[in-house]
Amino acid sequence: DLLSAEQLQSCWPVLTDLLRNEITRLPTVRALTNIVDSPLNLDLQTILIETVPILSSYLRQNHRFIKMF
Repeated sequence: DLLSAEQLQSCWPVLTDLLRNEITRLPTVRALTNIVDSPLNLDLQTILIETVPILSSYLRQNHRFIKMF
């Protein structure tokens, strides 16, 4: 909630790159969760186009592990 919408727009490519990295993926998912849960009215269409395929692939790969929790 500290970044303006314009500042957040410049973060999307960085967050998308971090999602593609196995080591930084989980912290990035947590960061994205915080952004999505923000009370601010943010336009998320730009990031959704790129992140949904990455996240769905991640979920498919880890489906068995996630089901255990």
